[in-house]
Amino acid sequence: MLLFTLFNGLSAIAPNYGTMLIIRFMSGLPHGAFFGVGTVVAAKMAGKGKEAFYISMMFTGLTVANLVMVPLVTYIGHTFHWRLYFAIVALIGVFALLF
Repeated sequence: MLLFTLFNGLSAIAPNYGTMLIIRFMSGLPHGAFFGVGTVVAAKMAGKGKEAFYISMMFTGLTVANLVMVPLVTYIGHTFHWRLYFAIVALIGVFALLF
């Protein structure tokens, strides 16, 4: 989560397209590991026989994020400035790290 937050924050201040492309690639690298580890943690936290439910709840969060937050933040980025999009995502990452 730290790398995701860091690279999205850096995307907000990228000086040019080439730098942005590299930073965006770097921000995507921890994504798969995050969900892999999240699935294992969700299963370990669940009581016996509840593993599938906990894993489904974790992936429900991913679905809600894609259906609600992606369009909302894209709208904000298009309406105001594209850098704001990455700043909002980084801010959400900071909240996830803290809580």
